Amino acid sequence: PGLFERFMEVLSEMPIKYFWFCRAVPQTPMADEDALFSIENLRRLLSHPLVRSLGEITRWQDVIKGDPKIMEIVRIAQGLGKRGDGHTAGAKYDQLNVISRAGVTSCHEGIMAQESLDRLRLGLYVFLRESALRQDLADLLQVVTRDKVSTRRVMLTTDCSSPAFYDQHGVTDHILEIALREGVDPIRAYQMVTLTPAVYYGMDHDLGGIAPGRYADILILKDLCNPRPETVISKGKIIAQGGRITEPFPKMDWDRFF
Repeated sequence: PGLFERFMEVLSEMPIKYFWFCRAVPQTPMADEDALFSIENLRRLLSHPLVRSLGEITRWQDVIKGDPKIMEIVRIAQGLGKRGDGHTAGAKYDQLNVISRAGVTSCHEGIMAQESLDRLRLGLYVFLRESALRQDLADLLQVVTRDKVSTRRVMLTTDCSSPAFYDQHGVTDHILEIALREGVDPIRAYQMVTLTPAVYYGMDHDLGGIAPGRYADILILKDLCNPRPETVISKGKIIAQGGRITEPFPKMDWDRFF
């Protein structure tokens, strides 16, 4: 106990910020999951300020059945003010209704605009996804451009893509390029990757905007239609300029953890 928390804290010494979610159960059943994913272990991790949500809850069928352990950890997360991120691939409208009522607050698994619209109507936040495995964002954005929904509960995600994908395409600059190309208003597009996630995870007092008392994390752009930053400021320091790192990353003692 405590080693993983220290790992999270050491990563926070880097120029960029890392925040985490904590699974309620493994993605698929495993032999020793009751010990590893015990209520005590999950409560401890969820209590850490760097852990911002319980998720992603992949076994949504167990949520519908009212699995007592999952429901208990959802209640603990709610008591700590943490979100419950869902993974509701394949769930129908009536099933999503139960999942939303059970305390799941978001989903990133819509692959068509109508599926995202269904989730929004049931009170969920939605993450519209463009990832190494699924390139759906252009179609999903119709929920904004065609259906004209408010984007206050809509975010964009790359859903834990591979390093090679990020090396080739970029991260939020890539998904912003798609949003702008599909006709999303630039201000709304930028809000979907800055302010809205900060509000959703209860961190807008620190992140998501340029204002007194917030972290001095600023991307300087040539213009709103070109989301690849010319200068990156993190924690008040210029860490990259013209596509090159200017601030050395700290040395990590990986052997301590692996």
